[in-house]
Amino acid sequence: MHHVPRRRSLLALSVFLLATCPALAQDRWARHYQERLEVFRSENAVLPPERQHMVFVGDSITELFPLERFFPELPVLNRGIGVDRVGLQRETGVLHRLAESVFDTNPAVVFLLIGVNDLTASPKPADTWLEGIEAILRQIKKRCPKAQIVLQTLLPVGPQYERQLEVQPKILALNKGLRRLARKLRKVQLLDLHELYRDDAGQLPEELSNDGLHIHPDAYQRWAEAILALSLRLPDPLPTPRLKKGDRGDEVRELQQALEALGFSPGTIDGVYGRGTEGAVRAFQSQHGLPADGRVGDDTLEALRQALREGEQPQPAVAPSQLREGGEALGLQLEGGGPIRVVQHEDEVFAIQYQAKMAICSDGASNITRDKAEAEADPRLRHDPWYLPKTAMNFEGEPVDADAVPYVVLPPPVYQATGAKKGDLCEVTYNGLQCYAIYAEVGPKTKIGEGSMYLARQLGINDDPRVGGLSAHEVTYTILVGSGRACGIVSGGPAVTAAEIQQLGAEAFADARRRGILD
Repeated sequence: MHHVPRRRSLLALSVFLLATCPALAQDRWARHYQERLEVFRSENAVLPPERQHMVFVGDSITELFPLERFFPELPVLNRGIGVDRVGLQRETGVLHRLAESVFDTNPAVVFLLIGVNDLTASPKPADTWLEGIEAILRQIKKRCPKAQIVLQTLLPVGPQYERQLEVQPKILALNKGLRRLARKLRKVQLLDLHELYRDDAGQLPEELSNDGLHIHPDAYQRWAEAILALSLRLPDPLPTPRLKKGDRGDEVRELQQALEALGFSPGTIDGVYGRGTEGAVRAFQSQHGLPADGRVGDDTLEALRQALREGEQPQPAVAPSQLREGGEALGLQLEGGGPIRVVQHEDEVFAIQYQAKMAICSDGASNITRDKAEAEADPRLRHDPWYLPKTAMNFEGEPVDADAVPYVVLPPPVYQATGAKKGDLCEVTYNGLQCYAIYAEVGPKTKIGEGSMYLARQLGINDDPRVGGLSAHEVTYTILVGSGRACGIVSGGPAVTAAEIQQLGAEAFADARRRGILD
């Protein structure tokens, strides 16, 4: 959804949340787990059946591995999930997600790194988790007999981690068992990450980590080099693309303009092939039955040209006949809210309305940090472990500030089905209070009911992105489709203030009611 320059520790986040508000931590972890599984299933659905892959399975240390940066020409799949565990004594965990993570990927090589979260969350001996890890390996060997398996030892922890003295002996004990396990099972190689990253004192060097548990993106370099030094039969390289993530220039700008014209927004049209452009390419490829690898090769380029020639628009998430039934439910039942009501006018979608909760979004705010220590050191900053510095909409290249601008978040199925565009005006009411906002951010495709910190404050809702918001479906959202462009509020255009949004929103909604289109 966004690009994050410095991806902070998911594990440190969970330790903090579990210590202060366990219910919130468990809820957020469960959501993240299910969202990642949905990503895996979506990716698997469009994988070319003849292509083999390098599959990396694990927790947040794996999820944060920038695989495409270090293996740009190889078909790599990241199947890490932050805060995940072995799954021996629970219904979630690697042991329970092997179908999505491995079996459905046609793996050439499977890399497994798991166990540190079991050690930190349980007082049980380290050897307890070997049974589950062995079960994982045996299942992979049984279901994917041609796949090569690389079992990886746990990294050491560094002095920044407050429980280092408690956890480090457990890591050493589990790693000892993992080495025995690799010798015991045939065709399982060992990659000793502990030895790769330990300093002379046996700990993770401070310069490689912020929290003593996770390594900096650049520190993955030695890991990648160690993988390439193993005796492995690597899958065939990916076809050389015309354009890919990291490219810059006029060709990228033309690609972004084409995607935007087809309804697959890449974010800012800046000639930089970043995460937003990659996501838009993946979405286009998925809709056209192409391998959704986010890279533009000949097949994707030809599909783009054909779509532009035909003036194609993205396929709606619901049947067009449903959109013609003015005032009826749209048919999308999303977590966090009730059904979407469509208001028609002159055979067009005029507005959409729904009742939902309000989760707090801090994206784009300048006074938010993902780092708890930074927030504690600077009283001007607030801590939100899920903060992202960019928003889907921007004002002249700058993100929309969640602390200064009232905005709402929509999932892709809603804006694809209704034609809502970034900048469209929204009337939000709760408990007798009202505030006008704009649609400026994109959220998970299965969830609805999220607004900026500024919007929450205006409605008397706690705006703390960590513990605030409203869980009851008591907030009413009404969005006027196409109103943003009509008022000159467009992504990449001039900035609008909260006061200007209130004025424009009041005028637009008053006009719709005078005309009898809205109640």
